[in-house]
Formats: sequence, structure tokens, C-alpha cells
Amino acid sequence: MKLVTKDGIALYAGDPIFSPDGMQINGAFVKGAKAAGFDLYDIVIEGYFQGGGAVDEYIPAIKAAKQRDITVAFERDMKNIQGNATSAEIGTFETQEKEARAYQADKNEEISFIDELASNRGISVEELASKIIKKADRYKHKLAVALGKKHKMEDLLDSAQSVDDIESISPL
Repeated sequence: MKLVTKDGIALYAGDPIFSPDGMQINGAFVKGAKAAGFDLYDIVIEGYFQGGGAVDEYIPAIKAAKQRDITVAFERDMKNIQGNATSAEIGTFETQEKEARAYQADKNEEISFIDELASNRGISVEELASKIIKKADRYKHKLAVALGKKHKMEDLLDSAQSVDDIESISPL
């Protein structure tokens, strides 16, 4: 990601993308930025002042840049939700939850994974199952919030008809 600032204000951010006609676009200028003597519109794709082309022609490219912003924001949210859990740990979440819920429903249920986990942690299976279910419920809630936020922004982006519509979508 390229970021250009002046006096601590972001003027430009983005990775190169391409317009529908194959023209390389080097990101988006933010509101209030100035370049090459032009006062830029709310969002103006770099390079589109050659001949004064209409900004609305490049809405698909501007949408692609906004989609990247939405994805980055979602990935940031997921990192916060997952905390210090490694990918190996995350890969066991489903097994842990399935066994914990089965154990709480029937203490005679086969629970080899969480039984071994509890043993190595030095706590009872009952205590571990309770912790797993509490964390699983909290994780699902936070995931649903993050996904709902991402999908809402994507729905707004899909229906956006103008640069102003696109710019009004804030993934922060």
C-alpha cells in the first residue's frame, strides 16, 4: 500500500489497480488533496485528469479500491477477534466446541480432544468444556458483528451509483 502524506494529512493511498479499459490507476486521492495544480474532486483517481475525463466513468475502479478498504478493515477486525490464537488453534475451534457441547449434553460422550487438552492443562473436562462454550459463543457473536458490518458495506458499495455514494462508505 502506498501512502503519501503532507503535514500529517493523508493525500493518497492505494495499490495500483486498473480501469475497465486497462489504464493503470495508482490509487485514490482523498478529499481536499491537490495535485499538479488541480483541485481534486472528493475522490479522483490519479491519471484521470489527462484530457479532463469524467470521474464517473471510473466508478468500477473506484469501487474496486473501496472493496479493498472494506476487506482490509474486516481482516483487521478478525485479527482483533482472534487475538493471539494461532492458525493451528483456530483450526481446532470447531472440534473443541463440538466436543464441549456433546460433553455437557452427555457426560459419557466420546471427547478425546478436549479430554487430552484438559489433562495437559491440569483442569477438569467440566471446567474446560464450560470455558470452551463461553468463548465459542463470544467468538461467534463478534464474528457475526464483523461479518454483518462487512456485508452491509458491500451492499452499500454494490448499490452505489456515484463517487459521493462510494466515498460515503466508511469501513472504519
